[in-house]
Amino acid sequence: MTAPVTRAKVVQRNIVRAAVQGLIDEGYVVSVQNAGNVVLSQSNEVHRIEAALASTGEDRLIAERVTGAGEVDRGSVSLEYDNAGWAVMCDYTRNLEFALKAAKSLAVAFRNFA
Repeated sequence: MTAPVTRAKVVQRNIVRAAVQGLIDEGYVVSVQNAGNVVLSQSNEVHRIEAALASTGEDRLIAERVTGAGEVDRGSVSLEYDNAGWAVMCDYTRNLEFALKAAKSLAVAFRNFA
C-alpha cells in the first residue's frame, strides 16, 4: 500500500518542477545529487530529473550551461523535503536567481496561504 500524498508533498513537487523548468528554460542542464552521489547527470528532461529526486530527505540540483563566451556557468539548488512544503528550496547560488524566479514566487504564494 502506498502512503497518501500530503499537501506538503504536492506543494514541494510544484515548486521543484517550477525550479527545474526555469533552469532548463534558461539553457541549463541539470544533474541530481543525493547523499553526495550523482544519481542523474546533465539532463534537460523534466520527467527524468523529477524521477531522480526525493529518494532521500535532501537533494542538490547542479545546473550548468556554456555561456556565449565559452565559459561554464555553474550553480546549485539545495532541496530539503520539510513538513511545510513551501520551504523546499532552502538554498541556491546567486547566479541562478533569474532562472528560479517562478519557483520562488510559487513558494511565497504557498507560504502566504499556508
